[in-house]
Formats: sequence, C-alpha cells, structure tokens
Amino acid sequence: MNSIYCALCFSLILSTGCNVIPSQKEESNPLTSLLTISIANSASQLISAGSTASGTTSTGTTSGTTTSSTTVTSSTTVTSFTPASGIAGTTVIISGTNFSSTSANNTVRFNGTSAIVTSATTTSLTVSVPSGATSGTISVTVGTSTATSSNSFTIATMNALTINADYLSGIASSSSEFVYFRVPVTSGRVYFVSWNDSFEGNSSFTADVIVSALRANGTTSVFTDTDSAFFTQRSVTAPATEDLILRVRLFSGTSSGTFGIKVSDSLTWSSLTSGVTTTLWDIKCPDVNTCYVVGNAGVIRKTTNGGTSWTVQTSGTGNNLSAIACPTSAICYATGSGGTILKTTDGGTNWTAQTSGTANALVYLACPSSTNCIAIGLSGTIRGTTDGGTNWNAQTSGTTNTLNQIVCLDTNTCYIGGNSGTVLRTTNGGTNWFSQTTGMTSNIVGMTCSNSTTCYAPSASASTLGRVTSNGGTTWSSVGFGTGNGLGVGMCISGSTNCIFSGAGGSVVLSTTGTGWNFQNTSSLSLSSTALNAGFCPSASVCYVVGNGGNIIKGQ
Repeated sequence: MNSIYCALCFSLILSTGCNVIPSQKEESNPLTSLLTISIANSASQLISAGSTASGTTSTGTTSGTTTSSTTVTSSTTVTSFTPASGIAGTTVIISGTNFSSTSANNTVRFNGTSAIVTSATTTSLTVSVPSGATSGTISVTVGTSTATSSNSFTIATMNALTINADYLSGIASSSSEFVYFRVPVTSGRVYFVSWNDSFEGNSSFTADVIVSALRANGTTSVFTDTDSAFFTQRSVTAPATEDLILRVRLFSGTSSGTFGIKVSDSLTWSSLTSGVTTTLWDIKCPDVNTCYVVGNAGVIRKTTNGGTSWTVQTSGTGNNLSAIACPTSAICYATGSGGTILKTTDGGTNWTAQTSGTANALVYLACPSSTNCIAIGLSGTIRGTTDGGTNWNAQTSGTTNTLNQIVCLDTNTCYIGGNSGTVLRTTNGGTNWFSQTTGMTSNIVGMTCSNSTTCYAPSASASTLGRVTSNGGTTWSSVGFGTGNGLGVGMCISGSTNCIFSGAGGSVVLSTTGTGWNFQNTSSLSLSSTALNAGFCPSASVCYVVGNGGNIIKGQ
C-alpha cells in the first residue's frame, strides 16, 4: 500500500511540485520515510533559483492540513534592441523575456546611465536614450534579476552641415542604424532638405536611404520621408532657432553604401507687375535696378527701379521675341521668330531691325561685347556678327537639331545646348563648332557656364538628370539640379559661380558655389502650374525670373 502511495506521490511531485508525507494514521515504514526524503529532495532540485514555480506545501497532521504558498521570480533576458544606434532622445525598443508589464518596475541602463521606460510588456520595453549616455551594452533589471545585451548600442556622431553647401557624403550600413547630421536654422525660415542616393539624384551614390528630420531635442518629428520620388527633397519651416537634426538610415532590404545630403535656404521671392499677360521669354539686367524683358507679340518692357514699375518700349514688330542680350546698359540686342533681330543703342528708346539672313526663328543669342554677338535657333541655325549687327554671317553648326541657348565666356569661347542632348563648343568665335558627347538624349533648353571650363546643362525632362563638365566639355557627368521638374534657360553672373535656372511648375534653383543647386521657395506666389522661362541674377543677392502669363518675380 505504501509503495503505491509513494508512486502516486512521485507522479504528483513531478507534475505539481507538491510534497506529500504519509499520515500518522498509516503504518510507519522505514522504506516509506526514505522514499519521502528522496522524493522531496528531487522536487526541490526541479525548482531552480532562476525558474518560476508556485504552489502549496501540504503537511499531514492529526489535527488536519496547513498550506503555505511560495513564488520564485524568473530570469530576465534581453534578446535584441532596435535601432542599433542613436542620440539622446532616440526611441529604442528592447525585446526579451520576463520584463515587468509595469514600466516603473523595469530599470534600464545604457552603459550604466539610467533611461526612462515609456511603455512595457513582459516581452518588450520602449525607452528613450538618456542624456549623457555613452556607447555600450543595455541592461534591464527586474527585481533581483538583471540581463545585459550581447551587443552594444552606439551613441551616434553628430555631423555638421553648412547651409547651401554641396552634398555631404555619408555611409548607410544598416536599416536599424542611423547616421545623424546637425544644421543650425532660424525660426520661421523655410529650408530645403535634399538627398542624393542610388534611387534619387545623380547616380553617383550607392545606397538607397530614408531621411527623417527631428527638432533639437532629438525626439519631436518634423518629417519622415517615404522614399518614393525620383528626386527627393522636403521643405521645412524652422519651428525655432535651434539645430535641425537629420537622421538617415538604409532603406529596408537594400545594400549598404554611400549617400549625399544637403540643406539649403531660399531668397525671399515676390511678384512684380509687368503690365502684360503674354508669355515673357527672357530677361537681362545690366545692373540690379535696370532690366529688360522680352516676350510674345513683340513685347519689350524695361525697369530702372528694380522692378517697381515697367515701361513699355516700342519694338516695331509683332513677332515673338524669345531672347535679349545687353552687353552695356544702353546697347541691347533681341531675337525672335522669323529670323527677327533688333538692336538699341539708347537704352530702348529706339529699336532698329537688322537683317539676319534667315527666316528661321532665332531662339537665343549671346553678346560678349557690344559688337560681337551670336544668335542660334531652329534647324541648327547659327548667325554671328563682329560689327555690331551690320552683317550677320552664317556659321556651320553641323546639326539640324533646334539650338536653344548659347553662352559665351568671351568673344572666342562659347557653348550651345540644343534638342536631343546636343552640345556644341567653339574656341574661335564660331568659325568652327565641335559637337560634344553628353550621354543625354533629352532636350537641353538651358546652358550656362561659370567659367571657360565649367558648364551646366540641365534636362528639360523631369525624369532625366542634367550634365556638368569641369574640363571644357571633354567629359560630361550626371548631376541633379535641386528639383524634379524640367529646367529651361539659365545664366551665371559673368566670372562667378552664382548661377540660376528656372523651369516648369514655378521651379527656380540657384547655386552660389557652382556645385550645389538650391531649390527656391516660390510657393507663396502660386506658380505651381506656371512655366518660368528664364532667370538672371545681376548680383549674388538679387535675381529676377520671367515666365508665362506675364509673370515676373524677384528674389532678394
């Protein structure tokens, strides 16, 4: 009977942890006592110091049964955390086992520095990286049980960005590891955050990244990008005068590599009253206050007070005028449809027609001196003068493509951009023109150069990158121009790296370095459906742009 009793007891011990001792009413047996001690010892070994067991211990007596309850706390474990790096204020999710579901009952330390637990379950803790934390392991303590991560959390380096500088390169190595950048911003001012990677930009970088912007506290989100556009740029209105923090990580499932990031601000742009509603194609400004604009139906307007008012000038033609060049404040030339060429020598009081020798539309012209000009247009047409327009002589372009913009650095060196990726160069004033290979097949409407060897040719197509050369056109490489819209006529201040392009959707981009192109904030002017056709900056801090509907805008 005692043997059966002990077998049943042993089974109960293994399944429930109970310890049963024979009642005094049963016959005493030395073997039974020995089995009771042995089984009790085995049961105690089943409940280890780091496991959980709760139950009752029942002791038989002549007067009845007494019951006591015992609880043993389980071991805490840390299995993982994400992200792998961050700064003070970064939210970190810690995964593991046997955490307390009460946040205050979990003590989390980043390399010894205590952190605040904001939410908790038995398997997950949400914490913020504490100020003053250093790189190292993460520990979690629940009661008397402490667990430490096998990997270290890295306190990220904060890289400094300079407003309007070119792209700063970084390396993204993981979708759970962040790279941080800091840039000082001024309250209420609009900034543009742009990044360049394998998906957006000019294909010179190898990673595909996602970018977020945070306020200086490292926790308040300004934006998180969805990484869905060909060119990625986000506008930010600074909520305070503080540091804006940019956080970059690898897009999930992609390979590690390099990326570029930059922040630019904008001139303050306003609309000017032109007095016309026809399309305006070009503008030139001999100085910051004096500008001429030309447009359809022979329109010419002039300002001498920085655009406050525009006076009507009599062109003497009803043809569309598409370009104007002013080598001096008094001498200007204009070209247009039907081979039209006009000239003034008295600041526009009188305009005189000249004989171009072609009926093709002359789309653009450049005049590096008061007597030397080159006009270009449809079907590869080029006409040049060295005597102030008395004679316009045909030049051989070697192409039948439409030529859209010409820029001359001096009377000898000029570049032309045209349809189907056409780029031509001369070093002898147009006696000979040589075709250059850009690798681009889309139309080039704009072409400008900051010096004799560095030139820029954006694409008129929104989905195609532009080109840049720094060796006089021997090679052209891809470049982004700060906007996803196609761009048109551009211009650099003579001998300067201050350059401007404008284009579809009210787009205006500027460069003050000749390398980084900065998107301009024209959103308040309601130009999103307006094509802006040409821009000119008479100084580094003053720019004008003209476009469809008689629009003239000024940035300063």
